[in-house]
Amino acid sequence: MVNMGMHLPDSVVERGMGWFPTVRETVATQSQDAGLTRSQGSGIVAAVSPNVEFASRNIKALEQIQNVSPEGWVMIHRSASNRYPTGHPDAGKQMERLPEVSAMLKEVVPSLAGGYDQGLAKAHRILQGQEWRDVLGGAPKTFSFADNLEDPASTMTTVDGRYHDIIANKRVDWHVTRGLDKADRGRGLTGVGRSSYRRGETRYNSIERATDVATERLVERDPRYAGATSKDVQATLWVGGEGVERSQLTQSGAPRVQGERRAGQPYVTPSGHPLERDSRFWDQA
Repeated sequence: MVNMGMHLPDSVVERGMGWFPTVRETVATQSQDAGLTRSQGSGIVAAVSPNVEFASRNIKALEQIQNVSPEGWVMIHRSASNRYPTGHPDAGKQMERLPEVSAMLKEVVPSLAGGYDQGLAKAHRILQGQEWRDVLGGAPKTFSFADNLEDPASTMTTVDGRYHDIIANKRVDWHVTRGLDKADRGRGLTGVGRSSYRRGETRYNSIERATDVATERLVERDPRYAGATSKDVQATLWVGGEGVERSQLTQSGAPRVQGERRAGQPYVTPSGHPLERDSRFWDQA
């Protein structure tokens, strides 16, 4: 993580270090415009973030989500609660979205049509006045993301699938379960300094801890990270990882808007140095 961070182009570090401040300001402004509190806006954006391209779509959530009618919300909640019955090979798992919900979202909330029903249902609960900490408490990624968005002093780390793969240095198919559904928030794990090994800690917590240690070292060794917190380093490595994924041109020679098929490719060499095949990304100004 430290080697990768030190090799990232200046433009990537600048973008990553400014990612949360920029998005936090946008969420605050759009929350106010939508008649919501900053806390509500942060929770809603975090709730709908899984499976939604953030840069171009997620930030529109606050603008569009209030267009959903009461009847539409009833459909979303019904779709979110649909589970395969006992005896089915996928018993207990979420069933496919109801067709009427798909049609409604594409018409009314197109920016969130790719989101998950459960995330939309949680966003509705926050929209109705429930605290996002109560609504998102069982989802470590969205809980941490909401905290990062709301509080400039947040010490949590948002760990999603891409960030997990960057740490593992292996691009895994999105459908593979990464074991990030649990995080222990009761051990006093608060910010930089969670460096001691904890027996039985969750994978999510171990990545948080690794990020804290990497942050300390990057701040010491690379002046570009002056004043960085763990969420800043997470954002910077995440931006870098996305860039690596899209560094290869398509077969037609056009720039990629999505990464290559994820088949276990590394992001960097085992020592954290750039891969020659990704020179288009690493050599950028």
